[in-house]
Amino acid sequence: MAVAAKPTKGTLSKPTETVVVAEPAPAPTDAGTPPSGSDPAADFQGDVAVSTALPAAADVGKAEDLIVLDAEGNSHPFKSLYNGPDVASRVLVVFIRHFFCGMCQEFLRTLTDEITPESLGALPTPASIVVVGCGRPELIPMYARETRSPFPIYADPTRKLYEIFGMTTTLKPGQKKPNYIRQSTIQGMIGGIVQSLKAGTYALKGGDYRQIGGEFVFDQGQVVWCHRMRNTRDHAEIPEIRKVLGFVDPAAAAEADTATPSTAPAPTPTPAPSSATETAPAATPAATPVTNKRRSLVMGRVMNRMSGDWGRKVDAKFLQRSASVQEGKRAAVANGATTEPSRNVEESATGRAESSKATNGHAVPAKTVEPETTPDANASATADVEGPAVPATMESTLPTVRKVEEEGPKVVETA
Repeated sequence: MAVAAKPTKGTLSKPTETVVVAEPAPAPTDAGTPPSGSDPAADFQGDVAVSTALPAAADVGKAEDLIVLDAEGNSHPFKSLYNGPDVASRVLVVFIRHFFCGMCQEFLRTLTDEITPESLGALPTPASIVVVGCGRPELIPMYARETRSPFPIYADPTRKLYEIFGMTTTLKPGQKKPNYIRQSTIQGMIGGIVQSLKAGTYALKGGDYRQIGGEFVFDQGQVVWCHRMRNTRDHAEIPEIRKVLGFVDPAAAAEADTATPSTAPAPTPTPAPSSATETAPAATPAATPVTNKRRSLVMGRVMNRMSGDWGRKVDAKFLQRSASVQEGKRAAVANGATTEPSRNVEESATGRAESSKATNGHAVPAKTVEPETTPDANASATADVEGPAVPATMESTLPTVRKVEEEGPKVVETA
């Protein structure tokens, strides 16, 4: 541009021309092109630094009215994907790379295998998943077919949503292969190239190859969790996404159940003796073969089987002997003995006297001794015992009766 200079007053010189050359305006650059002067090799090494903070409320407000496109090219405000009357209260928005990225396709295939729309609807807080790419909407049907995704897919060709939510650009593949990729990286890259060649005129319209994405969870219209990719293979792992959406891992639930303490009351410990002189009570035997009370009842039943004069004489002899035993025990108690008087003789004498009345119609005179306690009611449950055969004479019976009394009869109890 030429500018004519004003002549100086009082001079006759010709006006001089001053030429000002303007610098050329910078040519528009594609966001996917690395800046000039950068090291191309550095773009494939390590990870990029991204923020882990949630998007600010102001940024979410800016993104609400931005337009996303469906497979038919229809426009939808971004907020309609996560907020509305027919939308689940919790929505996971997955931002992928370009539509030909084999790693993102593998991520979405694994996500589809692990999480279904039915399982999302059955959660205590129903959830849903939405996918957003940065390519042309005409490629959405191809992408849904390749990933077998049942989730709705939208396109943001302007990449404004990526910018607002803090997602950056890189070609760094990362050092570690994530678990959601079940094929080799080379296979994924070759598959993406083949898909782009098949796309024809849309081969270069899948989106910016350097754009990376992330995952954002919206709950009641607010972002409550997010993950931004640091390289081209850095989508969030599936177990982390399941946990954020509210799924319960069966293994973790089982481990929690086993770690829960039992609510059964603890057994009460037996108190120790308070002093050295106290001892623990002796264990009670489970069953006594023949008790004194049973022996008396057995003797009475043996007598019941005897009839005639010899039985009455034996009974009288037995009562006389019992009376002498009782007198001896009373004398021992009077002298300070601590042995508790036995009820065996009285009960036996009473049983034999009653049996003699029932057998011969008259009672045998006997010395009655007052019992000290009431007989046990369970005595009637004692099993019947077969008595010995009746001897021919009383003399032959007496040794047998004494032996039964001293050694105790063998009791056979029946149900």
